[in-house]
Amino acid sequence: VLALPGNHEIYNGWARAFQGEKEYYADQISPEDFQTIFAEGYEKANSIDKSSLSYSIQLNDKYRLFLLDSCIYDSEVNWDDPTTNGELKPATLTWLEEQLTLTKEAEQVPLVFLHHNLFSHNELLQDGYVLDNASETVTLLDRFNVPAVFSGHIHIQDINEGNDSLYEAVTGSYSTAELGYGVLSLSEKEIDYEARQIDLDAWAAETKQTDEQLLDYQNYQKSVFENDTDQLVRDQLSAVSELSDAQITQLCTFVTKLNTALFTGNDTYSAEKIAAIKDSEEYQWLATYSYFLKQYVDSMLDDQTDDRKLTIPLTAE
Repeated sequence: VLALPGNHEIYNGWARAFQGEKEYYADQISPEDFQTIFAEGYEKANSIDKSSLSYSIQLNDKYRLFLLDSCIYDSEVNWDDPTTNGELKPATLTWLEEQLTLTKEAEQVPLVFLHHNLFSHNELLQDGYVLDNASETVTLLDRFNVPAVFSGHIHIQDINEGNDSLYEAVTGSYSTAELGYGVLSLSEKEIDYEARQIDLDAWAAETKQTDEQLLDYQNYQKSVFENDTDQLVRDQLSAVSELSDAQITQLCTFVTKLNTALFTGNDTYSAEKIAAIKDSEEYQWLATYSYFLKQYVDSMLDDQTDDRKLTIPLTAE
């Protein structure tokens, strides 16, 4: 297990423990605690950045992995909200450049992993998701022909070719529309990435769980996500008196279907399908009564790539 921190791990003011229906403040995790809890990665590291929790792993003669700490956190216990945005410290970039130089000299392929996104994956969801110093980081990775970056944070399953040679695969979140995870297969000739989904229902049945929500977790999680989207739509339309309750419910169904497709990476639409969506009465209602929801739907229709599979051939230098 090679772990890297996300923006809720280190000195998180939201840290809680639960007993029954009550919640309590919990001990917060320090950077040193993180290295102890997830010791395997640091024990196997061929280099650890002294200024962050970043480290590199020599996977084999062909590949070297870089697990980067892109999170902004306090140096001591705090009670504030976790910081959403992220960056790579100047010292971390210096360390990364040195390690990429060694990787190039060893004729290895470098692969980068970090929590925050390197590229934009949705027109409306950029602030706090895309790395603050993404441009500088991309320039560095391009210099060393890094073929792919793998991230999370935005919770949307999405693949983006940010430029002609650098791809970013963002794996979805367990907390949204499906229990998504990514499988990365590496060979001498190519890099393959595929999004998959945990079958928690089967696990719960096999292990004889008694919690009804675990036994039917896929539908439970689907209902939670749909209810959240439903509430978003209703909040945006709360001041609109021209639409009936039935029309607002119809709009909730319309947006929820598109939102589920977005978060699971099933949002590749043909030109004909996009035209049909924009010609629908639901879209016309949004265009009339909700600028935000109309823009949000537009942002969901702007993706023409397969967001669940990626193959990168490796060519000889």
